[in-house]
Parts: sequence; C-alpha cells; structure tokens
Amino acid sequence: MSENYIRTEDENGAINISEEVLITMVREAVLEVSGIAAPQANVGKDITDFLGITPASRNIRLELEENDVKSININIVVKSGENAMAVATEVQDKTKDVLESMTGLTSPLINVHIQGIDSGK
Repeated sequence: MSENYIRTEDENGAINISEEVLITMVREAVLEVSGIAAPQANVGKDITDFLGITPASRNIRLELEENDVKSININIVVKSGENAMAVATEVQDKTKDVLESMTGLTSPLINVHIQGIDSGK
C-alpha cells in the first residue's frame, strides 16, 4: 500500500492518518451493512498477500488531495434478495458517519460500485 497520509497540524503538533487506516475504517463501516455479502477467498489470495495487497485495498480506493479525502470508491457484492440501491445508499451513509466521527473528515464523494449479487451457493 502507498505511504499516503491525511495530515493536520495545530499548535500541539501534527496528526497523520495513513491511507491504510482510512481504508480499514471504511471497510469496517461497509461490513456493518446487513445486505453486504461477506468477503470471499479467491485463488489469487497467496499472490496478493505476498505483494502486500489486502482485500480491503482491492475493494476500497481513496483519492487523496491536499490533506483531504477527495473521493472514495467502494466495490461491493450484495446478498441475493436485498435491494441493491438501498444497500449501496446505506454503505454511503455508514461510510460518511464513520469518517466524520473517527477523523472529522467531511464531504468526500462516496461512490459505490455494485459488482455482483451473492446467491449464497
């Protein structure tokens, strides 16, 4: 993962939040949504682990600009029978709430990409 950070400074010093920490926050928010299918193992897991590419970094991308999050792209798989639009909207809402409460970051664009439907088979 890259060495990108969100940085804030005040009279007490600087606070740096790594991109990986932000991705972890977003991932936890996404997994709280009931209509999201659980992440599934894939054949390339050993290769991506060796390269340091985590499942979270494959499904969540941040665009950072001038010490702020400009946009977040989240790829999801929705459980069969769920309303995909409602699930995607809840992902946006939870992501926004988590980032605001844990970091104070506000108003990034949160783009949700529905990559598939999990039939549970």
